[in-house]
Amino acid sequence: MLKKLDYNSVQIGEVLFTVDEENNLKISGYKSMSFDVDGDLDFNAKKITMNAEDVFHIESKKHLVEKAPRIDLNPPENDEEYLSKYICEGINMNHEFVVLVNGKMETYNSFDDIPEKIDNVIKFMPAIPEGPHTEEEHKEIEQWSEKLKELMSRETNGV
Repeated sequence: MLKKLDYNSVQIGEVLFTVDEENNLKISGYKSMSFDVDGDLDFNAKKITMNAEDVFHIESKKHLVEKAPRIDLNPPENDEEYLSKYICEGINMNHEFVVLVNGKMETYNSFDDIPEKIDNVIKFMPAIPEGPHTEEEHKEIEQWSEKLKELMSRETNGV
């Protein structure tokens, strides 16, 4: 049952829809929200904030979210089976960078995790997706030669 409360608020059942003077929409009173769409569902915004009290999942067959089959924003912290199954499936987790740090060999899956000072580069193996490549994938692939040069510039050769 639709009930108009005033010029900027309507209520359908327990759900209240309110538009404020700055044209912001607030929806409250619902227990869950579901979008079941056969076509595209587009969100365009300056900022999107999502919070969950329990587990929050975003799932897609493609992602750059075009690169991970599953992204969990609040994954369980101590569940090794879960972490190895889902977190490591993203393409960025398939990179393998092995460097010598303070005489000890260290392996990293993310370029950004490699320390600023290293002894030597041992292995530089970024994950390259199978072709044909999208424009975005070409841009990512093209960056790796510069990243290798950057990493080599961090080498102290054990000094």
